[in-house]
Amino acid sequence: MQVWSNSLQKIAGDEVHDIAVPAKGDKRFTDEDWTNNSFFDFLKQSYLITSNWAVDLVAKTEGLDAHTRQKADFYVKMTFNTFSPSNFVLTNPELYKEMIASNGENLVSG
Repeated sequence: MQVWSNSLQKIAGDEVHDIAVPAKGDKRFTDEDWTNNSFFDFLKQSYLITSNWAVDLVAKTEGLDAHTRQKADFYVKMTFNTFSPSNFVLTNPELYKEMIASNGENLVSG
């Protein structure tokens, strides 16, 4: 709910602080629109909160042996990395701007 509230405040022109920030060295969310554009900021914040929750859930699950915990951690991280909004044209501001600027030619050329 706080992410939604922050998005509405940002649309209204208020200054808000991020609830979740990318890990140091995570270059997926470096474009300024990930922060300045309410839509992309909402996607980023929702993704980070959800993925951090899932990783934390694996870390805090009781009764897992070390090997199973390591495998679960790996699969959770790979799943969330796969579905990161930075991986899709319509949910990545850099790719979206390039698609519009090139009339979709960047999609054709790969």
